Amino acid sequence: MRLVKMMMAGADGARSQHTGYITVQKLFFFLKSPSQRATPTTMSDSASTMVDAHDEFGPMLIGLVVAAIFGGITVVQALTFLQTNKRDPIQHTLAVYSLLFLDVLHICFFTHSVYYYLVSNADNLRVQVVWSMPAFVLIHSILIPIAQLLSVARIWKIVPRNKLYIPIFLVIVVLSNLSLGIHLSRLLFQTKDFNDAIKILYTSITKAYFSLRICSDILIASAMIFYLTRASTNLNWTDSSSTMLIAYVLNTGAIPSFLSIAVFGAVLAEPNTLLFLTIEEVGTKLYVTSFMAMLNARYYLQPHGPKAPPAFFLRSGMTSHAGTVGKLQASTSPKTINEVGLPLFQSNSRKEEMDSELRVEVVVKQDTRRTTN
Repeated sequence: MRLVKMMMAGADGARSQHTGYITVQKLFFFLKSPSQRATPTTMSDSASTMVDAHDEFGPMLIGLVVAAIFGGITVVQALTFLQTNKRDPIQHTLAVYSLLFLDVLHICFFTHSVYYYLVSNADNLRVQVVWSMPAFVLIHSILIPIAQLLSVARIWKIVPRNKLYIPIFLVIVVLSNLSLGIHLSRLLFQTKDFNDAIKILYTSITKAYFSLRICSDILIASAMIFYLTRASTNLNWTDSSSTMLIAYVLNTGAIPSFLSIAVFGAVLAEPNTLLFLTIEEVGTKLYVTSFMAMLNARYYLQPHGPKAPPAFFLRSGMTSHAGTVGKLQASTSPKTINEVGLPLFQSNSRKEEMDSELRVEVVVKQDTRRTTN
């Protein structure tokens, strides 16, 4: 009987020791990094797609959070434009609506991708490419060139007529970048394996796409800075050098250029990962936000007080039998950097006629009748 009790006590001690061992083993398991927690695979599993959620989907989640913040800023910018620029041409308003729609659609597709990989397939490390992933790449490839082409439209309006080859060249560069982006999204639509999709994102096509986009960003920003500086703009609207610097940054679209360089650096520094998507997703929103800020720069930076009345002067005209005809001309001050080339879809002749001059014909009749006694 005593022997039986000793055997039972030994079994209970062994069980508690084994339980303690399992507890310590679990503790060390959870202290490991996500990449170290992955269970070892056999030779048959090595051919399957093994995805590390920490390295691949972590940057996507961070990019989604930051992009959602910029998406809210874009909506506020669009509402501000629609409320303060009601007299702009309908094409201008349609361009803002189109950018806003594509921006919302882009973040919806990106959110679906992150939800699919981090929630729907959280326990399945062997996943395939979900349809929303190449879909948001396609929207991204269309959204950025549209924002760039709208900036080129402003360059078209401020360059001299003998230098129109500059915006034409910029349009060719932007359209070439658009074609590369569409080709890249087509390759992703044809891919089912996630590892193959990551390899496609690091091919020479992707590097050529980012290189061409950096070139187009730098060329557009340089042309905008050069011709806005040479334009006959009014510099008396502000006495603050910092305000003037902010105006140049908003009106030239220089911020997306720096972010494009950062994305290309992430592609070269961390190959075969999705780290660059963190910067790229924010950069896509920044293109739209930067364009909206350019349209609203006058509202944000310039004073909203009553404008000074125009100065009138009388220009002599021709003399006829009816009398002398003169023109009363109202001359306004030159445009500021926030106004040159805007609205985009209004002809310069019509804008100058409406904003710069107001002509009123004044007929002075000379009475030639003589009184007779």
